[in-house]
Amino acid sequence: MIEEAAGTRMYEEQKAKALKKMEKKDKRVQEIESILEEEIAPKLQKLEADKRIFEEWKRASDRLEKLNKQLVAAEWLDATESEKAATQAKVRLQEEVQAAKAEKSRLEKEISDAKKRKTEVEKRREAEKNKGGKLAALEEEVKDLDKDLAKMRTQEEIKQQNIKDEQSRILAERADIKNVRLAQLLSH
Repeated sequence: MIEEAAGTRMYEEQKAKALKKMEKKDKRVQEIESILEEEIAPKLQKLEADKRIFEEWKRASDRLEKLNKQLVAAEWLDATESEKAATQAKVRLQEEVQAAKAEKSRLEKEISDAKKRKTEVEKRREAEKNKGGKLAALEEEVKDLDKDLAKMRTQEEIKQQNIKDEQSRILAERADIKNVRLAQLLSH
């Protein structure tokens, strides 16, 4: 009654209610902390570990992509240099073929001239034979011309073979150039 008269009872009741509420809240806080420790904290640790793994994978993936780009650039550079070298070789071989053809033409002209001289000498020999004169000297000159002619024919055959070899090499170089270009197209 005194408490009622003093008006403190109501405060005491509110205090008791507040203490009960605090106890309930403390239990709820303990439950939440328990859930945090038992369920959420392990999941969070697993997610952090997954995040680290993902970040490592991303760095490795970026590095791999960079290396792939460098590899493609290096392959392209090699192919370009190979094509340039093949083109230079082709030009050089074509120049050699032209030189061999010019040499062949020169040898053919020399052979033609030698044949004409031989024919002239044979005519003179026949004329001298009929006259009974310088036959031995003319026969010696004919032998010399025959030797020169045989030598020139051999040189012509060698030049012909060289031309055929050079043409074969040019065809091989052209095939190599096509293969290089095809490889470049396929690598892009």
